[in-house]
Amino acid sequence: MQQSNMRTGFNHRGRALQEFRQFVSLEKRRSSGLSVSEFATWVELKSRLERAFGNSGAPPGASQRATPRVAVALKVNFDALGSIQSSLITNLSRGGIFVPIERPPEIGMELELRIKVEEPVREIRATGVVVSRNVGPDFRLEQKGMGIRFTKLSDEARKLIDDLYEHESERHLESNCPEDG
Repeated sequence: MQQSNMRTGFNHRGRALQEFRQFVSLEKRRSSGLSVSEFATWVELKSRLERAFGNSGAPPGASQRATPRVAVALKVNFDALGSIQSSLITNLSRGGIFVPIERPPEIGMELELRIKVEEPVREIRATGVVVSRNVGPDFRLEQKGMGIRFTKLSDEARKLIDDLYEHESERHLESNCPEDG
């Protein structure tokens, strides 16, 4: 087995993309209920995707995210403690983001977010709450930044986040899985 296969958990790019799309379909239906076999498939696909996205180094039980995080580089503006701040989002899941910042607000603080997307150019507005401070996406302590969970998204913003997540995830799988042979 090639090194890239071991890292991603997928043998071929086409298979990885097919399984990612199956995962997303199940994830979108999960809140209304999955059968036992669908839930088992969701769990297995989530585990494989976490390995593919490099999220598997977390301590057991540490990840409470429904969807694996994918690396991104997006600008975000937010109002914290009365001043507008800007930073770069380093990873995204369907449920939230990680933002490296020198002095993150306190856990529980609600933030109004404006996420800037370059292609196509648009701005996604969301409300989120700080759920972690100075614990990076790979669970390194004292990594400056904050984990933010989305708490309020309009239907349009939810669709934009989902589309962005799917696009970035597929891009990651395409560049990290071996080509179909």
